[in-house]
Amino acid sequence: MNVNMKLTSALAVLALVSACFAGVMFTDEANAENTSGLTYNVGIVEGATYSYTPAFSLSGVTITLSGTAASWLTVNNGVISGTAPAVSAAGGTATYDLTITAKTTKPVQTATQMIHFTVYDTLSGSVTVSNSNLYTGCTPSFTVTSCYQSGVTYALSGAPAGLSINSSTGVISGTVTDAGTTSGKSFTVKVTETHLASGQTKDVTVAVKVYSKLAQNTTTYGKDMYVVNGEVVTTDTSSEDYNKVVSNITSGVTYALKSGSTMPSGLILNSNGTITGTCTAMGDKTVTVVATQTATGQTVDCTMNIHSVGKLSFSSVPTGGIVATAA
Repeated sequence: MNVNMKLTSALAVLALVSACFAGVMFTDEANAENTSGLTYNVGIVEGATYSYTPAFSLSGVTITLSGTAASWLTVNNGVISGTAPAVSAAGGTATYDLTITAKTTKPVQTATQMIHFTVYDTLSGSVTVSNSNLYTGCTPSFTVTSCYQSGVTYALSGAPAGLSINSSTGVISGTVTDAGTTSGKSFTVKVTETHLASGQTKDVTVAVKVYSKLAQNTTTYGKDMYVVNGEVVTTDTSSEDYNKVVSNITSGVTYALKSGSTMPSGLILNSNGTITGTCTAMGDKTVTVVATQTATGQTVDCTMNIHSVGKLSFSSVPTGGIVATAA
């Protein structure tokens, strides 16, 4: 056999072998794809359920978990799931790391994926007011708190007119301009907290009432009192109160003399605004009384004009003709 024939036979054998193994690629684990070093950040709130189903470019993959997050995450039928553990510090966070290892056997390949978990404390907070009974014109003091000291925004709703909130600090300020009512108008003040990092929101509420601004009654009665021969006149034919200081709010209000003001001799101002006693002084006198609403603490000065006169009688006798007294 000459050289050309040997070369032709060799090429024929090589062609046959190549045809048998066409499309086959040999590999080993050393050449397998490895995604180690790629870390993904995931945020989750304590008590929340986390679930992740990894997808792969090949079939027949088995998964194993390692790292600190493997204490609360498990893999079942290709699904990684679990409940985020509680955070020990109020308004704090906890971190956990998880390494997911995927492996095939034919051919043998491994790939890893890493997750860095940040677990957030459940958002909590409160809103309080120093006195839940407000009144028109007052500047109430609210306190809004959150378990997070930063990264929280605030929104206000349901509050009486005139009040607003600082979206960054949660401070509620302003002067109540709502007219309220004499018996108290009810409001539910709601503050909505939003934690930006975790996306949590929470509503906290406080109930308040707004009363009308306390004022002296401007009608005729309640400003002038009459004393006849030492005795206080209580009412006239219209049943108006003449022996009482009157304000626009008829209940829950107490009265006391203003410092420096005195009652006519023999008369006493009672806490309900009535004036009693036997007057021993004649003439007119103006006294100043302080009215205080117990619920709101608001006060107002009221004036009372006291008119003390003697008993009505004739100071003359008929004249002319023959005058004689009755038998």
